[in-house]
Amino acid sequence: MDDKLPEKDNPSAVTGDSIKAYASQKKRERSWRWLWQLVLAFVLGLLIHWLWPLARQRYPKLPEMSPEEVLAILAIAFAVVQFLDARGQEHELNAISGELRAETTNLKGQIGDLRIETANLGGQIGKLQTETTNLGTQIGDIIKRARATTRNLFGKHRALRRRWHGAQLLGWFEVDALCAEDAPLLGNERAALMADMGVTLAPAQPTYIPTIHAVVALNGLDWQEMRDAFQEKWPHEHQVDVRPFYEHQPVEKSLYCTIRYALKRSCSSFLRGADAEWPESWLVEFETWSQRWSRSFQSFRISIGKKRTPKLISTPKYTSIDEDNYIEPMPMVF
Repeated sequence: MDDKLPEKDNPSAVTGDSIKAYASQKKRERSWRWLWQLVLAFVLGLLIHWLWPLARQRYPKLPEMSPEEVLAILAIAFAVVQFLDARGQEHELNAISGELRAETTNLKGQIGDLRIETANLGGQIGKLQTETTNLGTQIGDIIKRARATTRNLFGKHRALRRRWHGAQLLGWFEVDALCAEDAPLLGNERAALMADMGVTLAPAQPTYIPTIHAVVALNGLDWQEMRDAFQEKWPHEHQVDVRPFYEHQPVEKSLYCTIRYALKRSCSSFLRGADAEWPESWLVEFETWSQRWSRSFQSFRISIGKKRTPKLISTPKYTSIDEDNYIEPMPMVF
């Protein structure tokens, strides 16, 4: 199979064909010119052979030469003209050759620039893949640990108290992004919470902070007991916020407002009472990672159902995590 590029996509092929066509055209023009010159010389030779004796009779002062001598002089003149024409063609070909060399040099430069751009693009893709991998470690691992910790919390209390068996939770993780330049614009409570959690913001680089927004069905469990259980696990002030629905509005409206807020995806940070959109590089980094890691909102979802009725001769099971050594650097908001 011919693997050459089409002429329109191959600058070197276009240039070569153009030069060949130009040379062929010039060759045809020279052949026709030589042919006409030969015919003209033949006719001129016949006229001179016939007219020169008549001209000598009419103009006696003309030099005494035979027609053959006159033809020889004209042949020399014709050779001189041909030589000068060949020199002109040589200069013309040299000019074309110079233009071709310039075009070749430009083409080499363009190929070099293309190689550099390709290498830069490869570096950018590799950097993006590295950043995406780091981002998966930074966010994905926190979300996985937070999901396991929340389920452990329910499992621990269900093993001790039957009133926890009917409690259920449904929520989603919201991911915020902050850098060191945002620190002066944080509210007092949020700034204090970041300091208590030991979160250090990097200059001009995003630090991603996941937060859970969830709805809890108590099914007979006291909401203060639920709050105390979460605050025991995440003890920093303002790290956990558990509140009952407003009594003055329907439960359906409270559910709608809470879930809608949990599902919002604005890719902006709340600073000094206003939403500040993320820089484009943060947005590209986060969306690239989330599309690879998440199935829409499914991977950001956390769900804990009722405790299942245990089978005979069975014990409640839940994931085990060392409570003393495990530190969860993630704010929990309910």
